[in-house]
Amino acid sequence: MNSWFCSARRGFTAACLAAVLGVAAFGSPLFADDSEGLTKVNIETQPYYDFKFFDVAKELGVDREFGLDISIITTPEQFSWRKLARGDVDIAASCPTCVLPAIGELPNLRDFMINQVFKGFVPIGRLKDGEPERPTYNQFLEENGGDVRAALTSFAQSLKGSSWSVTPEIQKANMQLMLAKGGLTLDDITIIPFPDETKSALGFIHGEGDYYFGSLPQSVRLVSAPELEGQFVIAGSSDLFPTAFGTFAALQEWLDENEETAIRLYAVWFRTTRYLYEDPDRLLAIVGESLKAATGGLLTPEATMTALAKFNHFALFEDAWSTYFDPDSTTYFGTANEELFTEAANQGQFPKEITWDQIQVGDKYFKLLAERQDLIDIINAPLKGM
Repeated sequence: MNSWFCSARRGFTAACLAAVLGVAAFGSPLFADDSEGLTKVNIETQPYYDFKFFDVAKELGVDREFGLDISIITTPEQFSWRKLARGDVDIAASCPTCVLPAIGELPNLRDFMINQVFKGFVPIGRLKDGEPERPTYNQFLEENGGDVRAALTSFAQSLKGSSWSVTPEIQKANMQLMLAKGGLTLDDITIIPFPDETKSALGFIHGEGDYYFGSLPQSVRLVSAPELEGQFVIAGSSDLFPTAFGTFAALQEWLDENEETAIRLYAVWFRTTRYLYEDPDRLLAIVGESLKAATGGLLTPEATMTALAKFNHFALFEDAWSTYFDPDSTTYFGTANEELFTEAANQGQFPKEITWDQIQVGDKYFKLLAERQDLIDIINAPLKGM
């Protein structure tokens, strides 16, 4: 049974799963585990959970199993595309909302791989004497007898007159789509702008705004760090926003010249994702340490696992097509991107003639990977140390 046929179907059957995994039961890497003959790739990541599996891959040597030698460059700049544009790095951490401010200047920017479904876009509110200062989505959900749509509408309507600690260049489109559920616009709230989401979280901690909306590490810190206990609450739901994804981006010129490397990078990600499900302790230790600076301290493995499992869904290779690229899926990347890109274009962030599917091309490179049984065998081979 062909693995591409299986992955392209909606709902991966047990027979398909057995076929794909069984092929590699006794497989071995195609490439020697040494530095000779490896293709070097410079990857810029951000201090977010979405992008840390490449750190794990480097630490555990997964990149070498696919003939690559990746170098990780993590910078404090939030989704700065300058290094990519200059050629200082080959690929860079990205997301659909993150590319919106850059498309006008870099129309050749491409999100070529999807890392995960991101569920961490949730407004964080304030607590006072153990109670939310403003009504929460969960309160509206209870009042409306569990009616999700009614609760989303009521919560959005309650935001009139509120203030937000955010990075508007990244989040304006998302926020307008949230407010529209209650018949509001950005004119109905006050945005307190910050240059990046770490600084906006610090501003929120020091009293700026009724809500924080931004990165998952900061959101997790706000609601779980011992020193902030009893100050903040998850006020909203990720359902307020279009489905979000973590991605990696490259310039079209690099992709044209390095298609094989791009496919192998996708394969590295899927093999590394298996550690989350098969050897989580090893993965959690690496991810937690790599995010230590971003979160203001080393979070517990439990908190890290909550961030990875509750606020993200990292699809395995055999589930990726049905998760990201099947038009009938509730998490189909086209539905969310069309809504997001249309709103951003209406706000004037880039020319309206640029469409979402020109920029979001992860399905193309996934299909190319799905045709490569040699790489699929390595993805599914027994993990090292197990």
